[in-house]
Amino acid sequence: MKKRLIIIIAIAMCITLASIVIINIRNEAQRPMVNLNMYFYAISLGFEFRIVINNNEFNASTLVFERIMPDSSRFDPFFTEIIFLNNASESINIPDHIIAAWPRESTVDHLIDGFHVFINRTEEELTSLRLNRPVINLKDFNLSYPLTNIDLINNWEQVYAMFLTLSPIEQERFAMVTRIAN
Repeated sequence: MKKRLIIIIAIAMCITLASIVIINIRNEAQRPMVNLNMYFYAISLGFEFRIVINNNEFNASTLVFERIMPDSSRFDPFFTEIIFLNNASESINIPDHIIAAWPRESTVDHLIDGFHVFINRTEEELTSLRLNRPVINLKDFNLSYPLTNIDLINNWEQVYAMFLTLSPIEQERFAMVTRIAN
């Protein structure tokens, strides 16, 4: 009787452990393969995208979102990386499993100018405009003035961290600039 009870408990434990392993494998398979912060940064600044699906090239950010978001029914772990480039011509020889993104030619100067406006706001201006954020000090983000197109690509993490300190109104102005300039 004790042997049967021990066997039943051992089988139950094996089934439980197997279930846990299967759940972990499923969760691992549903993790994003790409750095989602790169996607959100690129979207925030209105970057162009290049994604290849079934040997067809697309540049729609919604297609990128669907393929990299684990909860999407179109999630595809084939896409392993997002890289930032200076322009579309640099994306020509990028392997298909890599999503390329770059600042739009029509907006990149507006983005830089916009950042400079927001960087140069004093505490008095922020108060009078009722913007609830601190004065931006580029040294806090390991950036220097003036910002350049290169900063948008090579120092994207620092630029994104700075962008996230902007007020929601200022962030929305960036979105407006990218829509108007297209």
